[in-house]
Amino acid sequence: MPNVSPSKIDSARTCPRRVWFADVADIRSPQHPAAALGEEVNDIIDCYMVEGTPPPNSRAGDIALVLTPAVPMGTVDRRDLQGWVSFKYRGVQFKGKLDWREVGRINDFKTTSDFRYAKDHD
Repeated sequence: MPNVSPSKIDSARTCPRRVWFADVADIRSPQHPAAALGEEVNDIIDCYMVEGTPPPNSRAGDIALVLTPAVPMGTVDRRDLQGWVSFKYRGVQFKGKLDWREVGRINDFKTTSDFRYAKDHD
């Protein structure tokens, strides 16, 4: 049985053709600018946590700077970042990407360019 993520299920429900293009025809939609910004912020936080590199003076750096007090600086093993988690529930295999594993805790950072899009301000 193939691995299924929650976002894949959502995509299949809202636009099955997009899933077919991506998974069968290997034709991907262009990345949205907000997603690109989120990836850049994520990369900056990774460098901060692993190497202790301060965020740059940029839009992505300013967003990442807000998160720096909540994460360790320069002490995280790169192997504990950007990992995959996989589990089976009711016969369906789920797979998802997580940002940072700690003992007894899994962290998944969310970024937004505007708090009105956030679920809450924390």
